[in-house]
Amino acid sequence: MRWRGPDRQHFVWERLSRDERLRDHMRWVWGPFNGEGTKPEEKQRAVDGSARDVAKLRARGIEVAFIRSPSAGLYYEHELRGFPRKDTWEPLLKATGAFGIHFEDYPQMRHYEVPEWSHLSRASATQYTREYVGLLVAHYPWLVRRDEPGA
Repeated sequence: MRWRGPDRQHFVWERLSRDERLRDHMRWVWGPFNGEGTKPEEKQRAVDGSARDVAKLRARGIEVAFIRSPSAGLYYEHELRGFPRKDTWEPLLKATGAFGIHFEDYPQMRHYEVPEWSHLSRASATQYTREYVGLLVAHYPWLVRRDEPGA
C-alpha cells in the first residue's frame, strides 16, 4: 500500500487515488464503522500513560508535539463518534502540556485528499507536512537549522 522513497519516506500507493475499485476496497477494509468506540476508562488510561511518557522525555530534554492528521469519510465519522476531541485530544494536550496541531483547527489543513479515508495522497502529504512543519517552527523557533540561509 505504501511507496518508500529517499530517507525512508512512505507514501500511499498512487494507484489508490486513481483506481476507484481499489480505493473502495481499501475504504471497506477499515470497517465496520459501528460500535461505541473505546471505553472512557481506556481513554483515560491512554492519556495518563502519554502524560507519564511525555514527562520522561522532557526529563531528558526532549520536547513533544502531537499532530492530528486529516481523515475522511466514514472513517472520520467513526472517529468523531468513538473518539470525540473533548474525550481524547483535549485531555491529552492538557495532561501533557504539549503543543498540538489538529487539522480541524487550521483552515489550510482541511482540504487535503484522503483517498482511502485514513492516509493522505502523496501530493497532499507533501503539502500537509510543509504546513505542520511551518506551525512547529513558529511554535518552536529553535527548530530552524542554523546552517540554512537566513537562519
